[in-house]
Amino acid sequence: MYSASLSVNNSGDMGLLGVAVIIRHRTWASIRLFAMVLIAFWGMAASAQPAGDADLRQTIQAAEQGDPRAQVQLAGMYSTGQGVRRNLKNAADWYRKAAEQGHVGAQYTLADLYLRGSGVLIDQVEAEQWYRRAAEQLLVAAERGEVEAQVRLARLYDLGRGLPVDPSQSARWYRAAAEQGHAEAQYRLSRMQEAGRGVRANRSESERWLRAAAAQGHQEALARLGELGAPEQRRGGLRGLLDSLVPGRNAGQ
Repeated sequence: MYSASLSVNNSGDMGLLGVAVIIRHRTWASIRLFAMVLIAFWGMAASAQPAGDADLRQTIQAAEQGDPRAQVQLAGMYSTGQGVRRNLKNAADWYRKAAEQGHVGAQYTLADLYLRGSGVLIDQVEAEQWYRRAAEQLLVAAERGEVEAQVRLARLYDLGRGLPVDPSQSARWYRAAAEQGHAEAQYRLSRMQEAGRGVRANRSESERWLRAAAAQGHQEALARLGELGAPEQRRGGLRGLLDSLVPGRNAGQ
C-alpha cells in the first residue's frame, strides 16, 4: 500500500531533512508510520542536546526562582555572550535582581554599569547609591580578610565612589590584599608608594611590590618596570626581566 525510506547522515544521526517518508496512499497505516518517525526523531533530538543546554536551563530556572548566585551567573553570561546571545540590558536586569537581594558583587557591578552606561542609561546618582550599599558589605568582608573585598574597598576609597576619597584607607586595603599575593593590589600599592599618595614615598618598597606583581605576569607592572629601565630589561629585554623575576624560570635553558 505504501513505501517508506529513512535516510541517516554520515555521522549516524537522523536529521529532519534526512527523513524521507514516501507515502503513496493516504491510509491510516501510513499516517501512523509518519507519526512514529516524527516522534522517534524528536526523541533523538532531545536526547542529543548538549549538557550545556541543560546547565543553562537550570541556571535560568534558579535565577527566575530568586537565587541571587544564579542571577549573577546569568547576568555574567548575558554580559559576555557565553551560552546565550549577548544582551547588556538583560545582564543589567539580572544584576539588579541580585543586587536588590543584597548580593554585594552584583551591587558593585551594577554601580559600575550605571557609571559606564552599559545596559542602562548613565546615572551618577544611581551608581553612587549602589556603590554605597556595596561598600557597607565590603568593609565587613575586608575585615574578615577576603582579598577581593579588600581590593574593591581600596578602589572605592581611592576613587571616592560610595565613600569619601581617602588615600590612606585605600593604601591600607591595597596593602592587606597585596600581602595575600593579589597582583593588582601589589601594583596599585606600588604606584601609591612611588607617588607618596596615602603612604610615605618609598622607592625601594615601591619597586619590591612592582616586581611582585610583575612576577605574576601583571601587564601594567611589567610595562612600568620597562619604563623605569630595570637593569634586567636593558640587558635582556622582556625575557631577561621575566627570568630575573621568576625563580628557576631560566633553569635548564
